[in-house]
Amino acid sequence: MPRMQMPDDATTEVATPEVNNTPAPKKRGRPAKEAPAALALTGQSTGLASIKGMTGEVTAGDLNVPPLALVQKDSKVDKAFPNQNCEGNFFFANEVNLGKEIDVIVVSADRRYQEDRPYDPNNLPKSYASTQEAQEAGVYALNDLAILDLLIVVPAESPDASVSAHQDENWAYIPCRYFVSGRAFRSVYSAFATSLVMKKDTCTYARLFKMSARLAPAKGKTLYQAFLTAQADVLTNDQLEAAEALGAGQ
Repeated sequence: MPRMQMPDDATTEVATPEVNNTPAPKKRGRPAKEAPAALALTGQSTGLASIKGMTGEVTAGDLNVPPLALVQKDSKVDKAFPNQNCEGNFFFANEVNLGKEIDVIVVSADRRYQEDRPYDPNNLPKSYASTQEAQEAGVYALNDLAILDLLIVVPAESPDASVSAHQDENWAYIPCRYFVSGRAFRSVYSAFATSLVMKKDTCTYARLFKMSARLAPAKGKTLYQAFLTAQADVLTNDQLEAAEALGAGQ
């Protein structure tokens, strides 16, 4: 499969902002919840401390979680693969073309505030947990930012399953990190947060979400924007208990 972060409203690749086995389902209808290896890579359950030979303080920040990106026309990724229809598609690790619609489980959602200043690849904008933290650092111009740790769910027999961290009988789980800012902050993060409240979910990983890319006007031009929509079905209690036992949300 062809090898390929860019914000939804940009045309360049994104640099990461600086920031301080469940059983297989019997039927194809629902994916199983998070799996050990997949969770380990999302940063919610590193498992590093339990590995022999690993010493010192180990945290989720020690892991290199592959990014998820939405490709815009004439971006670096789009130009790098001229024989593919990359525009408007989601790419895993800037390598694997997942198309314009994907199913995801939100393992965690970290709401932050990012410095509002011109992009400089050699001096990336910092992000802060709160406006107070930013102001204490002397930063007052801020943009909304959310960092989502996701599991992309694909059929086990799909070619995309080759980059998954875990597979069960029917499904494969691809861990990734998605940075949400600009217009997508409301269509992805705010939509997700609203769904949690309206559906009275008690954890981020209570249900499957569908993420899709659609054309939307932006400052005199049209760009692709990500949208997140909750699916109707809720994951089973057994699957939720298994996810919690594996460390999700801890």
